Amino acid sequence: MTPEYTVNVDKLTIRDVIAIQNAGGDISALMPIYAKVIELPEGTDVLDLPARHLKAIAQAIVQELTADMGI
Repeated sequence: MTPEYTVNVDKLTIRDVIAIQNAGGDISALMPIYAKVIELPEGTDVLDLPARHLKAIAQAIVQELTADMGI
């Protein structure tokens, strides 16, 4: 069973946004940022989420950032 989680982009810094842009799809570079913004139940690691959630997480981050920037 997949744990419930939320994506809280309010935890992102400008440095994180730059790192996301520079990662160019390198998942190992993105995981520390994902771990920062994904809120999970205590004792659950972001790395234990099913891989199929990566796309939805990335889309949620991009959607929130582009909305905040008026894009």
